[in-house]
Amino acid sequence: MREGWRSTTLGEVCTLTKGATATMKAEAGPYPLVVTAEARSNSADYQFEGEAVCVPMVSSTGHGHASLKRVHYQDGKFAVASIITACQEKPGAGLDMKFLWLLLDHRRDELIVPLMKGTANVSLSQKNLATVPLLLPPVEEQRRIVDLLAAVDAAIEAEDALLRVSRGARSNLLTAVCVDAPEVRLDDVATVSQGRGLPKSVQGEQSGEVPWYKIADMTGPGNEYGYTNAQTTLTGEQITSLGGRVVAAGSVVFPRVGAAVKTEKKRLVETEGAVDENHLVLTPRDGIGSETLLATMENVSLTSLVQGGAVPSLNMKLIREARVTWPDRAEEAEGLMRASRVVSAQAHSSLTRLRELRANLLTVLLSGEHEIPDSYDELLAG
Repeated sequence: MREGWRSTTLGEVCTLTKGATATMKAEAGPYPLVVTAEARSNSADYQFEGEAVCVPMVSSTGHGHASLKRVHYQDGKFAVASIITACQEKPGAGLDMKFLWLLLDHRRDELIVPLMKGTANVSLSQKNLATVPLLLPPVEEQRRIVDLLAAVDAAIEAEDALLRVSRGARSNLLTAVCVDAPEVRLDDVATVSQGRGLPKSVQGEQSGEVPWYKIADMTGPGNEYGYTNAQTTLTGEQITSLGGRVVAAGSVVFPRVGAAVKTEKKRLVETEGAVDENHLVLTPRDGIGSETLLATMENVSLTSLVQGGAVPSLNMKLIREARVTWPDRAEEAEGLMRASRVVSAQAHSSLTRLRELRANLLTVLLSGEHEIPDSYDELLAG
């Protein structure tokens, strides 16, 4: 621990007060109401004034499992839900409350979650919360850390806004090029097929350059706007010998069965690869643009096509017969759709990197092993 840093506990530097507002019974009003969700509710009355770090006292998941999704920071006049404790600085504690929020939120799984007790209903007592250990730098350094993280958060917010705008622009572009356009059957613009089963014996194997995607890869890093990374990569010969089938780059894929169908995820296969039996595959017919096909499918509700039964599933015949509005200015649409997808993918990638930077930066700065130099203050003043 560096010179000037001190070890203490949450109870030594803060007063802990239970929220007094029953969320479902709160009368709407002008004051923020801190609840367990990220977004605030509102209240006609306020309980606290000033700054506070607000810690939920009940597990986010329950059912015998301890977890905490977030810790809140709030200032001004505000109310707090009855299942949350507000922590406010004691006089002379030498504490920047935003720093305390950064510390507790970033390290909540390490500092707070282990203190939760219970079987069916897992919760946290104020007595245990007060024992949370804190490693605090001098208040001047706390403020430097807060300021630096605020700059990173501003960059994250800007990139997030760009991502939202690009997604909205993509939908608006498709609508614009589809004005007065005819309806067609999906079978008119793409052939429909199903992926092949990926044997368990080779799942996770990395012995070639051809990916074999599972549905789980849809949420994998780098696959948010197109299939590029698979947990399993084999040679083409291996895939053929195992009964797989390589689909062409530019094919559009989506879930065929199970709860994944209702996630409405669709992906463009960026480079040729195989997909497992839980995928349906749309391969564009000659002269049909894959980017336009993907964008068109993004406007199709898979849920509305699901067959009845205990397990949601899609029927290839229904998919072939599904009618979609197809732009008659297809060449123009193809370029616009590709550009919009590239912008969204780049914004998503930047946002991911910024969030990783934030997490890594906090880990380093909260460790006490590195410091922000005094010259940082001069830089800000300049």
